Amino acid sequence: MNSSMGLGVGAGPWLLVTSPSGQHTRVRIEPIPFHIGRLADNHLVLRDNRISRRHARIVLENGLYVVEDLGSRHGVFVNGVRIQRHPLQPGDRISFGFSDCYELAFAPAGPGLLALAAQAEPGGHLAGLRATLELARALQASLSTDEVLAAVIEAALAVTGCRRGYLLQRTDQGLQVRVAREANRPLPVTEGKLPLEQLEKVLLERRQLLTIEREAVGGAVAIPLVRIRTGQTGQTTGISAAEDTAGLLYMEAAEGQELPAGSGELLTTLALEASTVLENARLLEEQWARQRMEEELKIARRIQESLLPRRLPASRWLRLAGSSLPSREVGGDFYDARPVTPERWALIMADVSGKGVGAALLAALLQGMFLPAAYLPLPMEEMMARVNGFLLERTGGEQYATVYYGLLDADGRLRMVSAGHPPALWLRRDGVRRLPAASLPLGLLEEARYKAEEIRLEPGDRLVLYTDGVTDARNASGEFFGLARLEQTLRRHAEADAAALHQALLEALSAFAEGAEQSDDITLLTLAYQPA
Repeated sequence: MNSSMGLGVGAGPWLLVTSPSGQHTRVRIEPIPFHIGRLADNHLVLRDNRISRRHARIVLENGLYVVEDLGSRHGVFVNGVRIQRHPLQPGDRISFGFSDCYELAFAPAGPGLLALAAQAEPGGHLAGLRATLELARALQASLSTDEVLAAVIEAALAVTGCRRGYLLQRTDQGLQVRVAREANRPLPVTEGKLPLEQLEKVLLERRQLLTIEREAVGGAVAIPLVRIRTGQTGQTTGISAAEDTAGLLYMEAAEGQELPAGSGELLTTLALEASTVLENARLLEEQWARQRMEEELKIARRIQESLLPRRLPASRWLRLAGSSLPSREVGGDFYDARPVTPERWALIMADVSGKGVGAALLAALLQGMFLPAAYLPLPMEEMMARVNGFLLERTGGEQYATVYYGLLDADGRLRMVSAGHPPALWLRRDGVRRLPAASLPLGLLEEARYKAEEIRLEPGDRLVLYTDGVTDARNASGEFFGLARLEQTLRRHAEADAAALHQALLEALSAFAEGAEQSDDITLLTLAYQPA
């Protein structure tokens, strides 16, 4: 960094910052209190993972500058002695407990600052190389993408001696400033004063380095950040298409300042390293997103499994068998069958739209509403209308559910409402009869009306309820299992009891799919009416 840039003998005080690589920079102590630490929003950012996020601060008390330890892990040392609070004197050296860590020298305005500043003359190419190596160290230790980007700008400032640096990322809306910094301090993030049209030109033309002349500032330079593809061998390569630039570095020098010789080559190398790190950060964010999704699916799966009965009870006149086979994604299927009295059973099957935790929670809510409803003196039609209104109120029509709800009496009388659910299949001695939905799904329209239907089962009749994951099951060729195959399977096993019929249906589905992955849960409930 240019040792004369921004230096005022009448201003102060200052800190002379010596990095582990031996590079020197000067930082004015302002504002007060002046915070020091690893996080990017500190006034002095020290990129070493041994430094605490907020390590220390400098305050002004009775005309004296005092350094305070903010509860750091490894402590604050002044002239080799660990302190909690210490008034600073010219020439005091602040360190952090490690011989290879940063060291800060305190200097008020005047000759003391000039004496310390004389030690900080830049080393040309060597200074740029040290900055790049320091960046590599910071990137390895950092867990925050914003910290990484700030380190890129800090290194670029050190390489060029420029007064300001910006990292702009390419988005669907164009270039946007992600990080803006002066040496060791952030700047307001704004695009208003930047030559965005010229910078877009840099990206379109994929020029390696563009020098821009601007009023009110000295020279400016822009360097594209090329997207990096990481191969299976671990090597990284640039992507050559113009649209695959990730953004650019933009550096502004002080008025009358010229870029050091060779800084363009160093900046290009730095930009390539920055691009690699940005790609790694993107891949890491994708990995975290996948992990969050997997955790969400685990939660949803536990909710969904809790909705299914561990076993279906039986009675002297009714036998049942049911299952729900999960797909890759968690949906909102559930089924249940409960005895209301010894002479009446409640049957429920539902399929909530959508996937994941939201669908599973809505399914749990529906189950909690329907099962107690069988004990209430409330007509089916009114109960369904109330649930429809409740879902509309809670979801705004963005989620809905197909529902089959029935009450079966010991004498074979079955009263049911099918709200947009796939047609129940009634297997009789003379064949299979479809019982299609007579109403719209719940939660879809406020004006929906629900009508109860009634049939009477005969001894030996079977009833099959299912979700659309059964008929929509596909094989490797993309062919659907379909309702016709389901009915054919029922006819072939017309004499089977509830458990055997259920197993035959699952085996037919498995044979058809031939191991193909399914996109929806396969939920099935078979019922055999067998009065004594």
